[in-house]
Amino acid sequence: MTLIDSLKNRNIEYSDSLYNELQSLISNQNQTIQLLISSLPTTGKDFMRFDSLQICWGGGFANDKGVIIEFPVVFIEPPKVFITQALRQDLSGVTHVTESSAKFYTYGGRNFINFCAIGKWQ
Repeated sequence: MTLIDSLKNRNIEYSDSLYNELQSLISNQNQTIQLLISSLPTTGKDFMRFDSLQICWGGGFANDKGVIIEFPVVFIEPPKVFITQALRQDLSGVTHVTESSAKFYTYGGRNFINFCAIGKWQ
């Protein structure tokens, strides 16, 4: 084997080693990017998810007989639900909270309510 062939073989080995190291770095970087992307909040119409936490919001008209309002997405267990009224300060409440809906009441006529539901989605 000549000196030139020997240098050529070493150059090929060195190039292959650099290429393998570069591939490993790219793979690790892609895994890091995917991990960062998966940790970002997921949002949709009237809901947001972060890790296992889900927050939904919405509104609708309620009355003293109660109105069932569906959440935009389903929880894995009944969430905590908070209620506000947009226009009047009549008494209001929420019962029958399930993974997918809640029954909202307003005492003092038909009123528009806003809600926020917080719980687990996975």
